[in-house]
Amino acid sequence: PQDRYVLRLIVAARSLMPPTERRNLFPWLRIASRLGAPEDKVRAWHAEGIRYIERAILGKEEQP
Repeated sequence: PQDRYVLRLIVAARSLMPPTERRNLFPWLRIASRLGAPEDKVRAWHAEGIRYIERAILGKEEQP
């Protein structure tokens, strides 16, 4: 969703991978330090963002 800027930022950053390597361009710790948040919280936000994407793909409406 548009109002979930941080979730979108984290999911987008984690989806970037160099074409010749099997690692993420932005590790969890780097994203966490940029946001000033603990690494485990960033991982939880990423999971929440993925759930939003999953619901959108499956056509389910967002629950409040």
